[in-house]
Amino acid sequence: FLAGAALNILTYQVSYLQAIKSKDPAFISTARYGFFLGLSFIFGPLYLILALIFIKPWWMAILAFMMIPVLGVLAWNWFLLLLRTIGGIRIWNLRRTGNALFSRLQETYSMIIKRVSSL
Repeated sequence: FLAGAALNILTYQVSYLQAIKSKDPAFISTARYGFFLGLSFIFGPLYLILALIFIKPWWMAILAFMMIPVLGVLAWNWFLLLLRTIGGIRIWNLRRTGNALFSRLQETYSMIIKRVSSL
């Protein structure tokens, strides 16, 4: 998780932060893609050069370089799993304490599901 996040944070987070500064909401995704593509052309060769310098068998350095996008996807999946686990713990805590608002929300949800399924 840490390796994937550390190696991919520059390309993804910098493009996200730069796109937020845009005033036009339709332009934000285009700006994110443009910044991501530009930063990929900068950091990609830099990562390859660093891998070739620090990892001595050249074929192993290329394999390590090719693992960077895979590590990014794995880091994102682990992050989503962490958020889901935290949410599950919060729901468990609300059920354990008998929160009235959560109980009402759960009843409303089940009522809506019954009505939609009966259509």
